[in-house]
Amino acid sequence: ANIINDVSGLSDPQMRFIASDFDVPIVLTHSINTPVDPTCIINYNDVVEEVISHLSNLIIRTENAGLDRSKIIIDPGIGFGK
Repeated sequence: ANIINDVSGLSDPQMRFIASDFDVPIVLTHSINTPVDPTCIINYNDVVEEVISHLSNLIIRTENAGLDRSKIIIDPGIGFGK
């Protein structure tokens, strides 16, 4: 693969190690609701703050797996319960 698009937000923690092992970019998506259930309504106190916090955590976990930050792409997951 040339890129990993992980719409699950690292629900499979091995994805970050796979990206690192193969040295390929990874797209990290903020997604609380995967697979997407359009009938599920998620209430956020501050959606922007919660998305930033969640994605920051995913970035740190992925860097700790050995992948360079320049290969980490973030996706706020618009349409995934927001």
